[in-house]
Amino acid sequence: MGLTQTVAPTIEPLTISEVKAQCEYEEDDRGVMFERLIRTARKHYEETSGVQCINATWKWQLDDFPGSGEALVVPRNPLSSVTSIQYIDTAGDTQTWSSDDYDVDTDSLEGRIVPAYGETWPTTRSDINAVTVTFVAGYGTERQSVPDDIRSLLLLHVAQLFEYREPTVTGSHSRTVAYTMDALFWGSRKTVV
Repeated sequence: MGLTQTVAPTIEPLTISEVKAQCEYEEDDRGVMFERLIRTARKHYEETSGVQCINATWKWQLDDFPGSGEALVVPRNPLSSVTSIQYIDTAGDTQTWSSDDYDVDTDSLEGRIVPAYGETWPTTRSDINAVTVTFVAGYGTERQSVPDDIRSLLLLHVAQLFEYREPTVTGSHSRTVAYTMDALFWGSRKTVV
């Protein structure tokens, strides 16, 4: 199974000014560093949670469709839409499965794709990556569409990355921050994945 982002988000879920306020940093410099920290925190959250903050397009490759009665559960949520489903048929030709032949569940915690009523999964050739699902996942195209608990978690993560730029940290302060971040992470993961 391969998962590749083909269209990246056009914005980050946080602004530099929000991050500077969180870090209590009032100077006008370090914009590039804060952009990098925002991107790092977002990517870390998305990779570990499977939750996409701002809309992005993904290409998901599988060796075959699931068994009869089973759903394709997308690996990145929340699922916004399915752009296309292509597969290699038994003759070795690439086919695009009609969107009339499958249903997409964007309302559940995990996005799912199932054959429409009366339809079955197509038969594929026994090839690696015989099925390609192209889909869009994310809360939307605006920062404000990302839930506040996720934005708060990202702010904490960026502040921690900014505060502790050295490889060695002493004291118990970072443990408290890490615990707070863990609580926010697992709470947001349970509600959106």
